[in-house]
Amino acid sequence: MKARIIKWYNLFLGALLGALGFSSCDIFGPIMRVEYGQPNAKYKLIGTVTDEAGKPVKGIQVSFHPELVNTSEEVNAWNTDTLYSDASGKFSKDVLKYDWPDLDNAVVKFRDIDGPDNGGSFKPKDVPVSALKVDQTRKGEGNWNQGDFTITADATLEKE
Repeated sequence: MKARIIKWYNLFLGALLGALGFSSCDIFGPIMRVEYGQPNAKYKLIGTVTDEAGKPVKGIQVSFHPELVNTSEEVNAWNTDTLYSDASGKFSKDVLKYDWPDLDNAVVKFRDIDGPDNGGSFKPKDVPVSALKVDQTRKGEGNWNQGDFTITADATLEKE
């Protein structure tokens, strides 16, 4: 009788652990890659935000959306880097490192988050990186490291 209970207990426990083992492999699937190394690149984002008259605009939220390959919208939003234009309209961030980068689908978004302060309310603007100046500043090391890039994202915003 005891052997029978142990046999059924082992079967139940094995089935339970097997089911949990398979589901646990997918928990981090869209966020983390389980492999040795992965393609990556480093970006420097620089630029200036001006109004239609050419005056610099302070306080504009500038966000870089890399649109990572093979990931969900939630993960892409989590990987978004945000910076703000200063009093001279300039913004810069030196190291933005992304795994599985896809510049063909990346976007730089400009948003006026302070409303009429700092010179008026401006319409939001999305600029695909493919329309911007992208310079490779350092070659990559093989297939995994794609190198370093500088993205110049100058934008002229229209008032609402």
